[in-house]
Amino acid sequence: MTSLHLQRVMKRQYTIVAAVALVAAAAVLLLGTNDESDDDGVTTALSFLGRRRSRRNLRVSSRLPDPKTVEPKPPPQPQPRPQPQPLPWAMPLMATADDIVDVPGRQFRTLARPSDVRNPLAAYDVNRPPVAGDAAAMCENIVLFLPDSFGGHGVGSQLNNYIMAALTATFLDAAMVMHGETEFLAGCPGDMIDATMTRSTDKVVYNDRRNEFPTSLARIVDHPPWLSRGCDVPCRSSHSLRDWHAVLESNIKEQGIPVRSAPEVTCTNDDDGSTQRVLVLEGYTTIQNMHGHLQSEFVDRSTEESLVRARDWAMRLGATNDESSLFASLRSREDILDYVFALASRSGILQFQPWISRDVESYVNDIVIGSDDDDDGNSRRQQRPPLRPAFDAGEYDAVHVRRGDKLARESKMFVNDYWAAHPDETPVTNYVPLRQYLSMFVDGPCGTRRVYVATDDPDEVRNEIAALSKDENNLSYLDDGVCLKFQFSFGPPLHGSYHNLAHKRGLCTDLYRSIIATIADLTMLTRSRTFVGEYNSNWGRLVRAFR
Repeated sequence: MTSLHLQRVMKRQYTIVAAVALVAAAAVLLLGTNDESDDDGVTTALSFLGRRRSRRNLRVSSRLPDPKTVEPKPPPQPQPRPQPQPLPWAMPLMATADDIVDVPGRQFRTLARPSDVRNPLAAYDVNRPPVAGDAAAMCENIVLFLPDSFGGHGVGSQLNNYIMAALTATFLDAAMVMHGETEFLAGCPGDMIDATMTRSTDKVVYNDRRNEFPTSLARIVDHPPWLSRGCDVPCRSSHSLRDWHAVLESNIKEQGIPVRSAPEVTCTNDDDGSTQRVLVLEGYTTIQNMHGHLQSEFVDRSTEESLVRARDWAMRLGATNDESSLFASLRSREDILDYVFALASRSGILQFQPWISRDVESYVNDIVIGSDDDDDGNSRRQQRPPLRPAFDAGEYDAVHVRRGDKLARESKMFVNDYWAAHPDETPVTNYVPLRQYLSMFVDGPCGTRRVYVATDDPDEVRNEIAALSKDENNLSYLDDGVCLKFQFSFGPPLHGSYHNLAHKRGLCTDLYRSIIATIADLTMLTRSRTFVGEYNSNWGRLVRAFR
C-alpha cells in the first residue's frame, strides 16, 4: 500500500528523520515539525496548497509556486472554466471555531482539524434548475465498494481501504456507493443497547434504537454525499449483495491472484430500463486494482488527455484552477501522490459518524498527563491534569509504537537490522526499543516534551518508560547531560485486548470501545506537533496522509 505512505520532503512543515534501524527500509521514522522558516526550497503536499501557520489552521496561499520551478517544461494551460459551487450537503464541515464549541464531537468528525477542512467542489452547479435525466447521468458510472469482506481487519486497514476506493472513484469521475450488511463489523454504540448485559454469555440487550444505526463500515464512516452523488446501490432488483460478491469471485477465477484489475460490469435497472457501469471493489481488490492498474494512470502526464484528466481529478477533490494546473504540472510520482492525499485530506474525504466523533471526544477528554509508572496506578489517575488543553493547542508530541503481528512479518527484518547495528545494547528483544523512537527528539530544543504514546503493547512500553532515567521531578530523560525531558501519556485503559479485539469474539460493546480507542489514537497522532512513527503500518500511512 505504498500509495498511502510515500515519503515527502516538507521543508516548512515536516522533516523526515532516519533512525539507524527502522530507516533501513520501509519502517521509516517520521519527525514532523511546524517550522516557520521561509526557505525557498521546492516543497510538496500541503505546502503546495498553502503553509500552515498553526496546527489548527490550513490556509490556501494565493501565492502558489511557479510550476516552472517544479518542471522545466511548462504544462499546457487549462481552458478557463467557471468555479463550481460547493455542494450544500457538505456545508457543516465549513463551520467556524465558534460554531463547533458546543457541538459534542464536532471537532472529531475527521482526523484533521475542522479548520483544516474545506468543502470539495462539485463538477456541476447544484443551484441551477434540474434538467431531466441529470440524476440518472450522475449515476451512470458507479464504484461499488463492498467493505464486509475486509471487516476482519483492523480499523486502520479498513479506513485505508475506504480512502483508496474513494480516490479511485474521484479519479474515474464515478459515484462511490458503499454496500454492506454485516451488522456488527463496527461494534455496538451504547445508544443501541440497554444497560443490562451478560459478559459470561457474550450477550447484550438491545433497545428500540438498534435499527436506526447503519450496518458494516457505514457504522463508522459517514459516507459524504459528494462522493456518492446521491446514488443508490446499482441494479438492486437484479443484483443482491451476494451477486456482487459472486462477480468478484468470478474475476479472481479468471485473473488469478493477485488480480490485475477490478471487475467492471454493466447492469440494467428493471424499473426504468436504464443501464449502469459498475466497477466492483472490496478489500484486496481495491489494493490490487490501485497498484496493478490505476496508479500508473494516476501519475501519467505523457499526453494532453492525461493532463486534462489530472486537472479534472484535482478539481473533483476541491482544487482551485491554479491548484489543478500545478497538480497537472507535477512529474514526480512522489509529488503527484503527495498532492492527491493533501487534497483528499483537505476535502474531508474521511468523515466519522456523529456517535463515533462524540465518543472519540469523550475518550480524548479522559487522557491525562503522566503514565502509570510514575505513581501507584490508576487510583491516582483522576488527580492528574487532562491532556485536552495541550491537544486543543497542538502543544504535545506523539509516537506510535507498533508491535504485535507486525513483528512476525513486515517488521522482522528491520528489527534484526537494528540489533545488528547496536551489538552493545542489552537485552536484545524482538522489537526496536522505545529509546530509539525518543532519540528522534534529541536534536530539538531543551525543555519538557509531553509525549502521547499510541501502542498495541502498553504494558511493555510502560516498563521501558519505568527503566528510563528520572530527574527529581520524575521526568524521564535518555542520557546524562541531555537537557531534554519527557512526560508521557496513554489512553484510558480498556478491557480485553488493546486495539486487537477479534471481530468475532466477545461483546460487540467491547469491539466498539476498541474502535473508539483506535480512532482516538489516530486523531492524537495526526494532530500532534511532532509525530514519530512507522510507515509499515496502516496507522502510520493514515497519519502520514492526514497530517
